[in-house]
Amino acid sequence: MSISKTAAGISGAVYLLVGIAGFIPIVGGADGIAAHNLLGLFPVNAVHNVVHMAVGALGLLAYSRGASASRLFARGIGIIYLVLAVAGAIFNTGNFLGIVPIGGLDIALHAVSAVVLLVVGFAPEAPASRIASRTA
Repeated sequence: MSISKTAAGISGAVYLLVGIAGFIPIVGGADGIAAHNLLGLFPVNAVHNVVHMAVGALGLLAYSRGASASRLFARGIGIIYLVLAVAGAIFNTGNFLGIVPIGGLDIALHAVSAVVLLVVGFAPEAPASRIASRTA
């Protein structure tokens, strides 16, 4: 299995679960536009949760479609999260587009996600002959 496929599957599952957890009040989730701190650390609201669930679903879809789709997912979502992290750090209003809370540790989490996904998405894949010799 390629590293990009593994990354798409793991990040897809994590973001889908985080999106679902974001709706659970006992862990600090929110079901409306007002921001709450998930696990007391990450600002979320219902829109933010839906975005996380969509990213998670895309990651799992990319995983199911193979290495090429997984690389595309890693590159695309990596770029988007990098833009969000940079914009959040520069503008730091705590509210992206007036509807999605982004601030504090959320900026760092998006930056780490971006770096990991970009490294995986743009790293050269191992030649098929090397992969085949390892699995034989």
